[in-house]
Amino acid sequence: MTDPVFVSIGALLLDEENPRLSEPNQGQHATLCAMARLQSSRLKVLAADIAEHGLDPSDLFIVIG
Repeated sequence: MTDPVFVSIGALLLDEENPRLSEPNQGQHATLCAMARLQSSRLKVLAADIAEHGLDPSDLFIVIG
């Protein structure tokens, strides 16, 4: 098992070749917009849940590099 590495959120990049997206994207902003459009209903539910309950600081997020 490897040791966890802590990375600032600002250092994370989206995968511009994400297979869930129907078209290749150019740049981080276009990828973010495409993912938001694709997941719009789920994103709204997630945002409402976070607004109501907050985030659990004991949960670790997983990032694949």
